[in-house]
Amino acid sequence: MSKDKLLEALRNHNPEMPDASTVLKDALRQAGKEEKRVIVQETATWCGPCHLLTRFLNANRESGQEHFFKMLNETRKRMTEEEVKAFVEKLKT
Repeated sequence: MSKDKLLEALRNHNPEMPDASTVLKDALRQAGKEEKRVIVQETATWCGPCHLLTRFLNANRESGQEHFFKMLNETRKRMTEEEVKAFVEKLKT
């Protein structure tokens, strides 16, 4: 695969990230309507304790739904084009 094709593929599969402020405001508004609390879960793919918390929350979803409106916030860093190019250059070595 050429460098240009790889860069294009990475650009096409780079998901749009929601605005955290808007997501939080929407969650708080919905929770207020339902008289519930919001759980903000900050997580990352490399975070072991985050995965434990996710499993716990998923296993206890039914009992928690009565009192909580859960909001999951997965942390993903979007790469700039320069970072993608640097990454591709590192792959060559």
